[in-house]
Amino acid sequence: MSTECIMVKSVKLFGALIGFFLSTKVLAVALPAQPTNPADPGSASYRFNEVKRVPLTFNNQNGALYVPVMPGDAPLVLIAFAHGHVVPEIAYGAMYEHLARKGFAVLFIPYDQVADTRDFKVMAEVYQTWVEKVVTAYPTVLSSRRVIYSGHSKGALVASLAASLSSQPNRLVPHALVVFGLAGASPEQQKIPKKTIITLVVGDQDNNTKPATSEKAFKLMRTEKKQLILVSSYVGFQPEMIASHGSFRTLGLLGNQVGPLHWFSYWKFLVSAAWDIEKLGNGTDPWLYGPGAFQTGTSLVNHITRVGF
Repeated sequence: MSTECIMVKSVKLFGALIGFFLSTKVLAVALPAQPTNPADPGSASYRFNEVKRVPLTFNNQNGALYVPVMPGDAPLVLIAFAHGHVVPEIAYGAMYEHLARKGFAVLFIPYDQVADTRDFKVMAEVYQTWVEKVVTAYPTVLSSRRVIYSGHSKGALVASLAASLSSQPNRLVPHALVVFGLAGASPEQQKIPKKTIITLVVGDQDNNTKPATSEKAFKLMRTEKKQLILVSSYVGFQPEMIASHGSFRTLGLLGNQVGPLHWFSYWKFLVSAAWDIEKLGNGTDPWLYGPGAFQTGTSLVNHITRVGF
């Protein structure tokens, strides 16, 4: 075969590849807008327009409480949130704002800033004590019966271990545990009080805290109501929504990373867990515990696989 023929074939192949990538880009669908229907927990329709960040210090640690301005008379549901390993508060800021504007209190807990400890039991005790101290300090705003333990990655593990501490006498018992990308399974998780409603959420492309870790912890936990949710990535969009370990954070090296996965799943699930407490649903609010978990507020279906309930 002549060199000229090879060059012609190469040019044609290159042209075909260019055409393929161009057509793929054309076919990619833009990300859907955030829902606006007030009935959707991921919507951009809020009960409160303003959020107040209250700096808190305990045991030389600096935390923060996010609350809606003029929240009303009833105690707020408190979502106690533990950050991922060395992930700063600001990385979750958009989520805190969303939850507070929906009408809930959010506590950022600096659980791993005690003498640079690597002892997860110590971190869990710090987490548990923070929650108990804050609830006691704001009795007209918060109630020990309206608390959700939550966290991401290492913070998810710490939150689950803190929940196990709540089985001890005179400790605060969370109504629900909703965690994301759980960083470990421990026999201590068997001690979580049976009445605490558990939800473990993990992305299908989470290569840091793999789904198998959440599956192992799920089997260890002995509560009356528990579920494991595997969130699938969305393809065919520009940009794509990959359910990876870092997808949970709302701010990173690339700036604002908030996308549909947050209000399809992450934010929506937390709002639903809080609504469930407000409605005395005990694990029945549909957006997390029922068919609403598969709804997105758009024409898309939320791609999840659920085990439990």
